[in-house]
Amino acid sequence: RGCWSPGPVRGRLRLMASPLGSTACPAGQDSWRSWRGREIGRLFASPDGCGLPQFALTAERNFSGASLGQLRDWNMLSKGLARANISSLDHHQRIASVLERLDDGDPEVLAAGVEE
Repeated sequence: RGCWSPGPVRGRLRLMASPLGSTACPAGQDSWRSWRGREIGRLFASPDGCGLPQFALTAERNFSGASLGQLRDWNMLSKGLARANISSLDHHQRIASVLERLDDGDPEVLAAGVEE
């Protein structure tokens, strides 16, 4: 949490600071935050990840690792998920838990996003 991450601005990338003001990323945090839609979709579908295959396509089309990380850092994850039509509180909690495990470097969850 609290590192500089890319944010989309009219097709270009810009750096956005976290609300915590830190620019240093803990080891391993960059890896999942650099994932694109396809990896996020696999993470949502995988039983080792979120276990929500019904939202894999939605996640692939609407989120990247950077966008999910920013939403979480700014305490807006539930709002972002709701805007993508993922509205169940249970699903929000499950996704938040997986993102926490990714930040902690859980190898099973990291593998869920990269395995085909």
